[in-house]
Amino acid sequence: MTRSLRPSFALLLTTLLSAACSPPVQSLPDAEPPTDAATMDTGPRDVVRPPTDAMVAVPDVAETPLPDFALADQNSASSTSGMQISLSAQRGRISAWYFATSSCHFCVEQVTQLQRMQAELDRASPRRPVKLFVIADLDSDGATAAFTMGNSLPVLQDNRVANVQSNWMAAIRDVVVVDDEGTRRLVYNLTTRSLTDSTFYDDLKARLLALSNR
Repeated sequence: MTRSLRPSFALLLTTLLSAACSPPVQSLPDAEPPTDAATMDTGPRDVVRPPTDAMVAVPDVAETPLPDFALADQNSASSTSGMQISLSAQRGRISAWYFATSSCHFCVEQVTQLQRMQAELDRASPRRPVKLFVIADLDSDGATAAFTMGNSLPVLQDNRVANVQSNWMAAIRDVVVVDDEGTRRLVYNLTTRSLTDSTFYDDLKARLLALSNR
């Protein structure tokens, strides 16, 4: 009986020695740890976009001085009707420039809300005055009447000489907010944030007041 157990004992001893000499097996985690990209806030952000069909986001709104321009105010109901409007003339106050096209009913509808916002901003008497403008894109081609009906905001027609939309890297329905030193501080696109929604209306108004009172 002793002889019959020797092969089994020898096999067991060989197995134990082999296991002792082998490197330990490392257990892998169930999932890779989250990367920075996986934990980034994916909520809506105010971004600068080039004027193309593709929306290209940049990490933060570029706080850079914007190129100057001069365009005539096309709105006969505006206090500056027929006068040349320039960015440099807005030094000392906050300005917001809404880029729109006259063939877009949504764009025209937003001007009505901006007109209401201008009146409320004036009544708030912020530390620095806030002035809103409408810039009709090249496709509007002088058809600015849609923006002037019932509206006293200055309405400017962009042209290939000034080319404001392209030079400012603005998209249609962007509201580009510029501080009192001519530096872009905010780009607020209205495509998914219509000002007919009180949430976005109040949000944009609060941002303008915060910048004007800083």
